[in-house]
Amino acid sequence: ILIELTNDDEDALLDESRTNLSDAVSQFGRLESLLNRGLEPGSELEVARSRMAAAEAHFDMIRARLGDRLILAPFSGLVGARQVSPGTNVTPLTAIATLDDVSTIKLDVTIPEAYLRDVEAGTIVFAQSGIGVGGRVEGVIQTVNARVDSQTREFSARAHLPNDDRALRPGMPFVVRVVTGERTALIVPESAVSQSDTRASVFVVDSDGIARLRDIDIASRQFGIVEVSGGLNSGERVVTEGFGELRDGTAVR
Repeated sequence: ILIELTNDDEDALLDESRTNLSDAVSQFGRLESLLNRGLEPGSELEVARSRMAAAEAHFDMIRARLGDRLILAPFSGLVGARQVSPGTNVTPLTAIATLDDVSTIKLDVTIPEAYLRDVEAGTIVFAQSGIGVGGRVEGVIQTVNARVDSQTREFSARAHLPNDDRALRPGMPFVVRVVTGERTALIVPESAVSQSDTRASVFVVDSDGIARLRDIDIASRQFGIVEVSGGLNSGERVVTEGFGELRDGTAVR
């Protein structure tokens, strides 16, 4: 129940209807008792039965009308600040409060048209609140707009993000990454790579704890990650910070 509307006239009608129903039931019971003793004609009992049924129907109608005064939430969610106070005269167009189902966040994103063929329903997205709330959340694109905006040369898509802990809220800005393709690659953090002109290198720590400078080949860089196409093997340890003070052959802990 979100709100209860009051109406003194209908409350009075309900009391009146309840009294009339009680009188009709009593009258019917009295006549039925007389009829059983042969002191009252059956026609009078039928008239009393009709009056009792009419009184009961009128009482049910008034009670149902009072039930309509309860405004119920159409779904489970979070109620925001109320916009009315007790005693406010409301109409069907009066906003009384906001109600949000935040168990799943529906996120609308715009994507350059160059990726139109790469994005479809089921495409994975990673989203993070622009204010750093909730961490990185994995979602799925549900629908893709069939049209491309002629001005921006972008198209829109809608993704659903799980939000079981309710950390995310409607209206928040998000940084979104759309997975347009996947491949297996060898990667290191960008902070581990030392760049000098066209030469890229990293410090690899061997089993003896000695840092060795090694040149690597870079295939791509994005989002703080460097894809290595040569010079490293999977599982080798690289120095990710503080390598500015290292020299080839330095022992590290």
